[in-house]
Amino acid sequence: MRLKSPYARVAALIYPAPTTKAGKNAAKLALAGTVTTTKVEHGKVHLKVVIPMPPGQSGPPPMTKVYPATDRIYAVDSKSKDDHGDDTNLHDGDFLLVANSHGAVVVRKVS
Repeated sequence: MRLKSPYARVAALIYPAPTTKAGKNAAKLALAGTVTTTKVEHGKVHLKVVIPMPPGQSGPPPMTKVYPATDRIYAVDSKSKDDHGDDTNLHDGDFLLVANSHGAVVVRKVS
């Protein structure tokens, strides 16, 4: 299902994992500067985003969230962001969108 959002053109699918080279490259670019993992258990997808820091420096705590496995998770690179005010900072202004199985955005802010 297509993502129904003003960000659809610039959102990179990160879950389920993209299968095309272009999709993988878009996800990698959107998540640059983070270590992002997804794991599916018992019909849920567990998302973890960590911003690595140089030795001796502390960063923000890891962001962890759980969503239905039928949802799709997208990352939007800050260079593509426009001013909708509904973003979640991952790293330097990047943010996530979570869409249900119909493509409607169900989470814009992940706190």
